[in-house]
Amino acid sequence: MPSDNIPAEQEARIALYRSVLADRRVLIVLDNVHAFAQIRPLLPGSESCCVLVTSRDQLEQLVTWPPQARVHLGLLPPAHALELLGRIVGEARIAAARSDALRLVELCDRLPLALRIAAARLASKPHWMVRHLVARLDDEQRRLDELSQGESQIRASLALSYRYLPSDASRLYRRLGLLPVPDFTDWAAAALLDIPLLDAEVLIEHLVTPSSLEVVGLDATGRLRYRFQNLLRLYARERAGEQESAAERRDSVERFYRTCLTLAELAHRREYGGDYSVIHGAEPRRELDRALLDELLRSPLEWFEAERLSLLAAIEGAADSGLDDLAWDLAMCMVPLFETHNYVDDWRKSCLTALAAAEAAGNLRGQGAMLHGLGAVDLRLRRLEAAQQYISARWSCSGPRGRSTAGRWRCGTWRSPTGCRASWARPG
Repeated sequence: MPSDNIPAEQEARIALYRSVLADRRVLIVLDNVHAFAQIRPLLPGSESCCVLVTSRDQLEQLVTWPPQARVHLGLLPPAHALELLGRIVGEARIAAARSDALRLVELCDRLPLALRIAAARLASKPHWMVRHLVARLDDEQRRLDELSQGESQIRASLALSYRYLPSDASRLYRRLGLLPVPDFTDWAAAALLDIPLLDAEVLIEHLVTPSSLEVVGLDATGRLRYRFQNLLRLYARERAGEQESAAERRDSVERFYRTCLTLAELAHRREYGGDYSVIHGAEPRRELDRALLDELLRSPLEWFEAERLSLLAAIEGAADSGLDDLAWDLAMCMVPLFETHNYVDDWRKSCLTALAAAEAAGNLRGQGAMLHGLGAVDLRLRRLEAAQQYISARWSCSGPRGRSTAGRWRCGTWRSPTGCRASWARPG
């Protein structure tokens, strides 16, 4: 249309646009749409035309529009991701380093944009081996930088989704990136922001809608679980480092750890009918609504099973953060799961992790509790002599702030599994 024939008023322009399309068969592509209001004026009135809309949001209003197909694009299958790399880098080069190429695919989260950026870097540097780029991307501190060079930048793409989040949803997004867990459910989100569970569910949906979070599925307790793709998690953590204070980051993560301890302690007590053969540390618990506790812990063992990997990660995270009392206490609380489902490797690893934290802090109670736990593991495996050394030992740790307990040491010294040299003796 000549520009002089295009009216200035929007409604008149829409009417003219639709009249021009009325007798034509036209494919209209509306890319990267943020809201339905953006595209409403551009939808033709004629069924002879077809509209292809791409968006990071679900655009629920389109459901009420005339019949259409809704396609949710997931991650590229590994074979397709390798094919994309081969088309850009060269099939022979990718085939010669298939294992490294598969690792590269996973480091890029099988996202087409990230794969194209990585492939372009390899194509422009024929002297690089695929392994060389894999080594650079393996460093989480560098990964976003490595994929944000030149005109195509993964960081800029991730920022498009983050930019339009409501303030509370963006705060949750940032803090979720701080969690060391593989996946999580709504109570974890509520703990990070210290808000009611229903409010956390609403904010999570803001994140799931633009594909910032991936829905894993239902866990053993029937609750939805969510996880980040690695690049999104790194971006969320980066935003948290820039937009929140160190105290805010620390407090939110510690609140999550204390929520884990509250739930695990009650689950342990309900499963065993009390605190038998277990002691606890002095770390403050986070108070939770009784109705929420009853809802989450209807079946304590099912809750433990659903949260197993997250609780193990929480033990490591708490130990790394200097929360030694919380780490060993949480390991003690998980014994019903370890014993019932025979997770002896998890049991041993959690005890060793918490023992190292207790030794570093000179925490004798924590050391004793974790030595008892390690002895219980060896008893489970019928390693009776090793179990006796752990369970009957009286310790004098020579680590930081370590102090000797009362008693006579008859058996010399022994190096603990974490490397701390300590004196020990069997009673009698």
